Amino acid sequence: MRMLRPVYAASMLLLVAGFPIAGSRAQDASAACDRLAGDPAVPFDALDADAARAACEQALAESPADPHILHQYARALEKGGDLAGAQRLYAWAAGAGYAPAEAALARLAALAEAPEADAVAALAATIGANPAATLAWVARWIAPDAYAGAMHGAAGTLAAGAGSAADRALLLAALIRAANPAAELRFASCRLSDAEVATLAKAVLAARPARPQLLLEVAGRLAPEVVDPEVRRITEGLAAVWGDATAAVDRQAAELSTALAGRPVGATATPRQLHDALVRHTWLQWHGPDGWADLDPTVPGGTRCEADAVADALPDDDYQTLRARVVLEERDGGELVTRTVLDRSFRTADVAGGTLSLMFAEAVGLGREVPERPAAGEGLLAYTPILRAGGGQWVGDSFALPEPLSMTPGDGFAGFGALFENFGDSPIMEGPAERPDSNVTAAWLAFDLAAPDGTAESATSMLFDRLGLVRRLNAEVAAPLAALSEVDGEYQALGTVWSIGLDQGLAPSETPVAAEDMTLDLLLAELGQVRATYDPYHRALLGAGGAAGRPRLLAFLPGLSVLGWVPDADPEGLGRADLLMDVLTDPVRAPPGWSGRENAIAWAVSSVAAERLAVGMSRIFPALVGVGDVPAFVPHDVAALFDDARAAGVPLILVAGGSDAARIAGSDEAVARIRAHADAGRTLLVPARAVAIGAGTALGWWLLDPATGLLRDETESGRHAEFEEEIETQEPARQATPSYRSFGQRVLCSINRAVGILSFAIGVATGNPEAMQAAWSAAKLEAKVAEAADRTRRAAQRAANAAKGGSCGGT
Repeated sequence: MRMLRPVYAASMLLLVAGFPIAGSRAQDASAACDRLAGDPAVPFDALDADAARAACEQALAESPADPHILHQYARALEKGGDLAGAQRLYAWAAGAGYAPAEAALARLAALAEAPEADAVAALAATIGANPAATLAWVARWIAPDAYAGAMHGAAGTLAAGAGSAADRALLLAALIRAANPAAELRFASCRLSDAEVATLAKAVLAARPARPQLLLEVAGRLAPEVVDPEVRRITEGLAAVWGDATAAVDRQAAELSTALAGRPVGATATPRQLHDALVRHTWLQWHGPDGWADLDPTVPGGTRCEADAVADALPDDDYQTLRARVVLEERDGGELVTRTVLDRSFRTADVAGGTLSLMFAEAVGLGREVPERPAAGEGLLAYTPILRAGGGQWVGDSFALPEPLSMTPGDGFAGFGALFENFGDSPIMEGPAERPDSNVTAAWLAFDLAAPDGTAESATSMLFDRLGLVRRLNAEVAAPLAALSEVDGEYQALGTVWSIGLDQGLAPSETPVAAEDMTLDLLLAELGQVRATYDPYHRALLGAGGAAGRPRLLAFLPGLSVLGWVPDADPEGLGRADLLMDVLTDPVRAPPGWSGRENAIAWAVSSVAAERLAVGMSRIFPALVGVGDVPAFVPHDVAALFDDARAAGVPLILVAGGSDAARIAGSDEAVARIRAHADAGRTLLVPARAVAIGAGTALGWWLLDPATGLLRDETESGRHAEFEEEIETQEPARQATPSYRSFGQRVLCSINRAVGILSFAIGVATGNPEAMQAAWSAAKLEAKVAEAADRTRRAAQRAANAAKGGSCGGT
């Protein structure tokens, strides 16, 4: 059980890492920690982070409550770049009244409040302090866009190369204040006349925002000029990946266009939607020598209307918002009821270019982060959702599930801090005589996006489901619930970490922490970068805004997608993780007057290809580099299922009504989902029978909503991609499993397969719009590929060393 039984808990105070604590040994470890990290004897600049961390880690393992050692270990972590870990340990020591730790906390807090040199500040330094010059730059390089309110924020608008009136005003204000913090600014707004709205709409639709070129796009053109033979070989491999992706999009789009002939495909914005997105106009005003001056990028030197409101800051009501909830479904008698166990709202501008992360505290070794957790009962375990974003953390309400059958009690160390979870093998614990169950049937993420003009969209993403669609539709509630898949003593679904992000046309930024520091914060940052590559890949595959005759695509709300880091079993006893991506909303519309049928089909097909690239690069790139123990990438998306159906000679069936669903041979869940869509008036293109996927079979389909023209892919699980699960249900006792109940240890053991090479986002060109339009050089390309290759090899070597040293739960 998660809370250690008294005898075992007491023994852990005497045994850490499998070694008995002796007085002389503890003193030796403490002395070594002081010698390498002692304050003030060892100046911070002269501190050897690796050596000090190793010594203090041993000392802390033997004296876990000593605030002096906590402080020295925190110094080592800080010097090594793990500021989050250092701050946590400083806080523990400060909580015990240790004065040096209190001073360190105050110093880090002051550091966090200091302005950082970011892209906005760097650009402001280039432009200078003249507001007129800043206005001219924004008017030239940041294209107007049609959505209500602020979606991106200042930095996000700069990265996207386009923005609404509110977002361009935010960027303008940030640039001016970066150059002159004393500048007096205010935001003005008005309601435009219909004539002004029409004029602005024409400017928006004529504009073509700059798009960052991807490394993959230019690899084929520049590969012959790469000097280093090894780097050239890798570059040619990347060019082949891109060529295969673009060829597949062309082929699959043509096939889909033929299969859906005569069907209305393509979502088109209405004139009213475009009008409502533009009618409320915002701009910046600057107080200069001659009084207040208008700074409106749409009319440099003037503005489109008289202000009817002014404010020192953009009002909260002018921001787009994202609400994220974790919803739990439970049995209550013969009915299903739901309750929200975590609920948080954000301004989309505050998370633009970043990521939200959702995990369950106890399953990933963060049980200590839950301040109050009610007892779950004998044979049950508590699970608590945690949402992290931008340095903030929100803890939800706990709920109970049966203990995993293959569980070992390693997570009990969470009460003493995650450090201890990384050591030793835990003994097998016998389960209760009768395995109890809880009434929890399912949990899902629920999202609501909203804009100031009333535009809104909702989406859900299933976290786990023990009831199933068929039983839910038939109201069959009372029967025993299905077992959840288990991996290494934990439920796979509960051990998954979800990176949630908004797709706004932004290029991802570099991971801000060193790859050598395998921490939870690094993993979350890396997952965010991988998820963020989806939208640039998507737009590059389509060539949005670049091809002649293609309309300017509109998005009144940001897209929303999630990326799961899914723990997986490994026969060699090493931790492994796989990636699962799910695109939840796809808000792109053609402008009024465009049918956009072929573009809509190409956009839908390129979405699948972009998901495949975003997820697959963590397998494809290591293979190109020559890391031999990374499993091959095998896509499980709708495009792959259709390819398999074609190869097996399975015909496609157009399902336009509930009776058509009877012609499909597949699982009960798949057929039920198809029938539900058909009964709701949607059209599906489905293989006549399930096709092979991994060790089993599955169905997937293209789903068309005739009312809106929206076309999207879906698999029988309701996601955009399948994930093959292996369910372990051994009875009656728990099984001996490797003790990596610690999330940190899973990260360490998975580094060569997932973590160390996740951020292939470094291959995406970043920078301001002017830099985005600059051509790649062979030298720049070579440097990028060489850097990624070197990082991948170092990550694989660290993982191999960890496995060899036995720290990954091996024998």
